[in-house]
Amino acid sequence: MQSGVLDHLLSPSMMLRLSDSRLYGNKYSVGEMLGDLTKAIFDEDINGNVNSFRQVLQINYTERLIVITGLKNNSRHDEISKARATAQLQEITRKLKSSTGGDKDSKDHRNYLLTLIEHGLDD
Repeated sequence: MQSGVLDHLLSPSMMLRLSDSRLYGNKYSVGEMLGDLTKAIFDEDINGNVNSFRQVLQINYTERLIVITGLKNNSRHDEISKARATAQLQEITRKLKSSTGGDKDSKDHRNYLLTLIEHGLDD
C-alpha cells in the first residue's frame, strides 16, 4: 500500500502537474510536498528505534528520490522535481547524521540509508 501511494505522489506526471499548477494559483509546491513527505517518513523516529515497516518505507522513499534526481540514470522527471529531490536527499542526510538514538538495528538502518544516498549522489 505504501508503495502505491509513493508511486502516485512521486510519478513524473504528478510532480510536473504540481509544478505547473503553481502558474494558476496553487500555493503547494513540489518542494513543500517532498518536505512534508520527508517529515512524515523520518521525523517520528529519527532519534529512536525504527520498526521494520518504517525501515522499508524509508528505504523505498530514499531510493525513489535517488531515481528522481537522474544523477545515475536518466530520469523522466522535470528539472524542478530533480532539484527538489536532491535537496530532500541532502535534508535526509542531515537528519540521519544528527541522529543519536535507537537500537543497533536502527543505527545500522540509518547507516545503510546514508550509504544509499552517498552512492546515489556520487558522480
